[in-house]
Amino acid sequence: MTDEQQATPGGGFTTTVAKAALAPIVASASAAATVYLMRKCAEVLRETVQPTIEEKGGGKAVASEALDGVRERLPDSVSEKLDGLASMVGPHEQAGGEDASAADRDRDEERRRREQRREQRRHALEQAGSRRSRP
Repeated sequence: MTDEQQATPGGGFTTTVAKAALAPIVASASAAATVYLMRKCAEVLRETVQPTIEEKGGGKAVASEALDGVRERLPDSVSEKLDGLASMVGPHEQAGGEDASAADRDRDEERRRREQRREQRRHALEQAGSRRSRP
């Protein structure tokens, strides 16, 4: 065979087989890495970011504070335009305010309901599992 016949554009049979063999492995590895990163991001948000936001009075309070910080650094003509955006965010309620405490009570009640539903599902699964294991 000549050099021209051996130098195929796709790299030849060996390269094609290697790509076909490695494709599923690469796909699995990338999927596993994505799942790992998503779990880690959720964990970091839950453990680091969420407590900080709650300390500052919630999402609206953080957004309002961020807008105030940006407004201070901008010229007056631009900061007037931010006032419209700030009005959508609205004045933030402190954690001890009536609106915040009512929202907290609602949230806590919803959490209790979800936990009850989870417990019911666990119990039903355990019941179903014990029925199957009997001879």
